[in-house]
Amino acid sequence: MAFNQQEYLNKYLRENYYKPTVRVPKEKKEIIEAVALKTGKGVSQLFVEAFERQYHVDLTIVESKLVDGK
Repeated sequence: MAFNQQEYLNKYLRENYYKPTVRVPKEKKEIIEAVALKTGKGVSQLFVEAFERQYHVDLTIVESKLVDGK
């Protein structure tokens, strides 16, 4: 089987990340995306930071498993 980088990445993400679903009214989408653009962050990062501030938790990844491409 040939090496498929996308398959590897998808498998890595499935095994190492939790992908919650957040539902917001469609009319709020533009606001959220505008804030993300203005801050230079992704929408996911905005939600993570908001969660951390609201609940006083640290969700920072301490050590990445993708060190030196491994």
